[in-house]
Formats: sequence, C-alpha cells, structure tokens
Amino acid sequence: NCIGYYNYKYFVLFLFYTVVDTNFATIELSRALATGTFSSGFTFMMYQGTFMSGLLASLLTPFFAFHCWLIANNMTTIEYCEKRGSGTLQSPYDVGVKANIASVMGDNPALWLLPIGMPPSNGLFYSRQDPPTEQNDGEEEEEERLRSSCGVGSAAVAPAVAEATGEAQAGFG
Repeated sequence: NCIGYYNYKYFVLFLFYTVVDTNFATIELSRALATGTFSSGFTFMMYQGTFMSGLLASLLTPFFAFHCWLIANNMTTIEYCEKRGSGTLQSPYDVGVKANIASVMGDNPALWLLPIGMPPSNGLFYSRQDPPTEQNDGEEEEEERLRSSCGVGSAAVAPAVAEATGEAQAGFG
C-alpha cells in the first residue's frame, strides 16, 4: 500500500484533475475532428489523442467515482473488499458526508481542491458514529492502552517514562 492516511488527499486530487483533463481533451478533440478539416497527418494524430484520452477517461472516471464513494462513506479500499461479501457496506466510522470528506480533505472546504493542507486527525484514532457496546468496550480499552503507550492524551506518561529510563524530566542529561 503506497496510499496512506496523509497522502490520500493528494491521490484523490490527482484522480480528480486527471479525470477532468482527460474528459475535457476527449470532448474537445472530438469536437475539433467533427468540425474541422486538417491535414491527414494532423488528423491521424488527433484521432490517436482522442483514442488515448478517451481510453484513460473511460478507465479513470469510474475509479475516481469509486474513491468518491469510499470517501463519502469513510471507508478504505481494504474495508470495502472485506465487507462486500458480507452484504453490508456500512462503516462504523461514517460520521456524515461532510465530516467524512473533511476527514480526508481537511477542515477548510476552500482548500479541498488544492494540494495543500493536512487531514485533521493523527491517523491513529478516528471518530465513530455507533454508540459503545460490549463489543466496542474492548476496542475502547485497546485504544486507551495505545494512547497511553504512545504518550497521546496522557500527561502522566512522560514522567513515568522518564523515571523508568532514568532520564531527568528537564532534558536528556
């Protein structure tokens, strides 16, 4: 997997701009071929360009639409593949379309189509829509254990680590 939490926005933007450009090129080249008379060599090259941009557009447009659906449902490709056989494609991390998009594209909608900004989370812990159940209680305990072992969200961890390792709290000396 080379597409992770912090570069998924850039991957989706790459798909978006590629889909827009290939569809635009296909339409404009087709229109130029239909309305203009060009030399045979130029016409042949325009047909090749129309074919290649049309092929790319026909392959990438559904792929981009699939990733838009994944973002709208706050689901990864792996989660989709695991759940498609079970009959239900509901993600426990689905918190609404706008919040789902913001979890990938960032909190500022003005920056969603620009390749700047970062996702709002740290990539380890995510908001969940479902209420805690007995099954989720174990997951919450595991999440708290991970937070404390990573030093996330617990002020008591740093002194304990420093004491255990023999380091002074003021520094490494």
